[in-house]
Amino acid sequence: MKIDTIEKIELLKSKFRLEIPSRLEEIEQKFIQGKNLSLNKKEFEEFYRYIHSLTGAGSTFGEKELSQSALSFENKLKIFLDKSKIPNKEDFIHFEVYMNDLKNICTNIINKDTKE
Repeated sequence: MKIDTIEKIELLKSKFRLEIPSRLEEIEQKFIQGKNLSLNKKEFEEFYRYIHSLTGAGSTFGEKELSQSALSFENKLKIFLDKSKIPNKEDFIHFEVYMNDLKNICTNIINKDTKE
């Protein structure tokens, strides 16, 4: 691999890590909307895509724990997408375990970055 390719990958990884707080905020907002039963189908699909993008980006940039956590959450959400159904309040209460895990992992990544 050329040095400039490695540098580009490192820049993309840094950019991804810098975007984690805003991505997490978007996910949290959609999650709260879901708990309040105010997500329509399009918004639920968007919520799913946010989680799905964390799965892929985490894997791409070496954040295995983030990727695995997002994938677990994504798989639960996909069950509803496959049925063209929007989760209800009780479903979102069950999703809190996944949401909390994702938040903790993201917070750890953010904290690790501020120490470096």
